[in-house]
Amino acid sequence: SEWRERALWISFQAGPRLPPDRHHKDQGHFEAYRGKDWLLVDAGNSEGGATLNHNCMLVDDGAELITYSPNQGVWGTEVRTTRYGDDGRAVVVVGDVGDAWAPACVRDGCTERAVDSATRTLAFVRPSLLVIEDRMKLDDTDARTTWAAHVTAAPEIADRRPSVVVGA
Repeated sequence: SEWRERALWISFQAGPRLPPDRHHKDQGHFEAYRGKDWLLVDAGNSEGGATLNHNCMLVDDGAELITYSPNQGVWGTEVRTTRYGDDGRAVVVVGDVGDAWAPACVRDGCTERAVDSATRTLAFVRPSLLVIEDRMKLDDTDARTTWAAHVTAAPEIADRRPSVVVGA
């Protein structure tokens, strides 16, 4: 947002796998920090590369097609950032992340997918408004999605709406 002590910093992951064996399964992951306050954090570490350790969508198809349901796999190659723009007042970034749930049988030529398409759009309006939109099309109506986000304080839930206060 700016270069001051209480500035908001946001990151977003949507791109090709680079290292063949160490890349986390975190396509669509985002983080947000405000000054010294960790707002939405990356809970993944060297032993926690699974999607559920990141701020990502989780897709549970009962392991029908997704190899590590509800987590992403390592076989999809078409994840990418499709749009990015920054006019100084607002930033918009769009990631096409649907291929992150491609099953292991992709190596053998299978074409079935539990996730037909998935995009995550982040819009950040300076100095402090962040909007996230997820669009997913699933092949199976019985599959379930979960919006995962990791915070550093215990959230409160009222009327099925979570909220958390971090820092001031």
